Amino acid sequence: MQLLVHCRIRELSLGEALYKKGEKSTCFYFLLRGQLHLTVVESADTKFSNSVEENAFFGFRDSSAIRNDFTTSKDKNTEVVEIDTAIYMSIITQ
Repeated sequence: MQLLVHCRIRELSLGEALYKKGEKSTCFYFLLRGQLHLTVVESADTKFSNSVEENAFFGFRDSSAIRNDFTTSKDKNTEVVEIDTAIYMSIITQ
């Protein structure tokens, strides 16, 4: 219950980015409704894409990491729960 007060619901439109490559990773996510397109860029020559389906966690990284991936909404009404990684880690290690 303590974690829920720190979560935020994000609503995305078709094609809208949730986060972008190069941003600092401070959160991870749970997809409530809709579908996302996730692309991971490993190097200039290597990248792969996948779909994120409803009821999936994604985007978990060390809170000091820089993202090597990006996401965009594949639906006109996508809802995502945003969870702060540092707060999550402090709660589960208590």
